[in-house]
Amino acid sequence: MGNSLRVAVVAVYLSALVGTTAGICAGFYGGRVRGPVLAVTNVLFAFPPLLLALTLATTFTRNWLTIAIAIAIVYVPIFVRVSRGPVLSLRETDFIKAARVLGIPTWRILVRHLLPNLAAIVIVQVTLSLSWAVLTEAALSFLGLGSPPPAPSLGSMVFDAKILAGTAWWNLAAPGAVIVVFVVGLNLLGDGLRDALDPRNGRNA
Repeated sequence: MGNSLRVAVVAVYLSALVGTTAGICAGFYGGRVRGPVLAVTNVLFAFPPLLLALTLATTFTRNWLTIAIAIAIVYVPIFVRVSRGPVLSLRETDFIKAARVLGIPTWRILVRHLLPNLAAIVIVQVTLSLSWAVLTEAALSFLGLGSPPPAPSLGSMVFDAKILAGTAWWNLAAPGAVIVVFVVGLNLLGDGLRDALDPRNGRNA
């Protein structure tokens, strides 16, 4: 269980860091930056997430870090899309134009003005991606492509217990229930954060 959560957290952290940075740069600078970023994003989006994770997992030497990196690559395009869209709108706002006219360095505009306005969107996406990452890691481990033994994994626990389904079903139900609780809980957390951080809710109140 601990290993599954560690892989998911590291994977989402890496994908959020790389994807958000690439999305901000593509949205703010456009031109030569936008082309390569969107090209790579579209290529990654062309593959089903689990199939792409399986391909990457079989490419590298298997340990928990390489599995986390493989899952991170799968979810980078999501953060690119999530961050790029708002940046396209934010860069045309008056406060960004004023900052440029005042000669404020670009890096400071990105850090002080754009990032705070993207924080809510990225946080919500992180919680949702964590649930997907847990499922992806469990699927890889169930197929024998996750972290090698003796590292514990929810997917490998389900695989090992499936032969006991008829005689000791609780050995199969326990890791399955943990996966369900993780995924449902993180999705509910993401929905709650989305509602709490949506500025329209404040205006409606």
